[in-house]
Amino acid sequence: MEKSVKFGTHEWTDCVFVFDDDFKIPAHKLILSYSSPVFESMFYGSMASPEVFINDIDSQDFNQMLEYIYTKKIALTSINNAWSLIYISQKYFINNLKSICIEYIYFNLTISTLLLSYEYALLYNLSQLLNKCWGDILLTAKEVLQVDYHMKATTLCRMLDENEINAKETDLIEAAIKWSEDECVFQNITVSRENKLNILIDTGILSRLRFSTLGKNCCQYLYRLLASNLDNLSDCINMITTQRHSMPYHIKYRFRETYKIEKNLVLDDTNEFHSIISAGHEVVIYGVAITQPHKDGFQEARTNVIVSIFDYNGVLLSQARDVLRTVSDYEVPHLVSLPKGIKFMAATKYKISVKYLCDSDSNKPNELLCFYLSCNIKTHANSLSVEFDDQLCGGIVRGLSFYVF
Repeated sequence: MEKSVKFGTHEWTDCVFVFDDDFKIPAHKLILSYSSPVFESMFYGSMASPEVFINDIDSQDFNQMLEYIYTKKIALTSINNAWSLIYISQKYFINNLKSICIEYIYFNLTISTLLLSYEYALLYNLSQLLNKCWGDILLTAKEVLQVDYHMKATTLCRMLDENEINAKETDLIEAAIKWSEDECVFQNITVSRENKLNILIDTGILSRLRFSTLGKNCCQYLYRLLASNLDNLSDCINMITTQRHSMPYHIKYRFRETYKIEKNLVLDDTNEFHSIISAGHEVVIYGVAITQPHKDGFQEARTNVIVSIFDYNGVLLSQARDVLRTVSDYEVPHLVSLPKGIKFMAATKYKISVKYLCDSDSNKPNELLCFYLSCNIKTHANSLSVEFDDQLCGGIVRGLSFYVF
């Protein structure tokens, strides 16, 4: 009977990797050399040695890479884990593993990991992932700027060079002030007005901030930065009065699975439908997909709709109003974008209210298809489930546009 080499066994091993903590991982030269030209040179080149010292890679990450070589399987656990394995796969030219890790990152990006992933993608020249990260950073900029991550000065400068970004000038100025404080700590210098100001001038950040768009509030922010009077800094202050523009929230909508049409409801001015939402992780909601109403016989209908989001205590968090004009695609969800992202805390209940306003117009809708839907949305990434508890047996809220925080 043939015997095969199994990962994790020490049988027939003929090399060993030694790490800084003296942890050792035995392996097989032939298997590793077949998978990587670097290992082939390491074990069969002129400087070959059966003992290899590893001082730039964590032993657990290295062991994951070996497991992939032996089994062609990998269980990535986080964005950081994937980036660690990209470093390893690039170092040892294991291209299939690198591709798996890039795909994992692409589909598992969160607001908290966008800046980190952008800077790593720039470092490794991963253009498709780089463009994805940057586009999403601009879309979710207000939330991204709240993340506890000290970005590079060049990254913040690039954000400030954008004219279309979903953050107000005050958000950008506050983020720059916080960044300068963190940079003082990073450089091990005193967090003072003078040091913060010098850092912002030297990095080119100060000249990119549009203080002049703030009007009367301009001096309030400048005072927090300056160690001297404004006259000494007239050449450093950006005098542009052009406001930056916000961007449409083209955050991917994720839909609940639709099983069948449950019932046809009579619609009038009193109808208001509710759905209770909760998520296992913090998420930011940017829009709601709802069922479109129709007129008897599915004729053309036109009406207004109001989508409101409340916390569980009934406090209104956001509200959006939109116009529905349905001809024949009444089964297709209508997407209502919110004015800004609304952060949902993990394991906390929120209420989404949908109200159709049926005026006296002859084309006002009078019927609404109620669909039997799945009670959750499970994302391809992050192992996240958003749960729905609908007012009806079958839902009006068909899906959400959201980004995991």
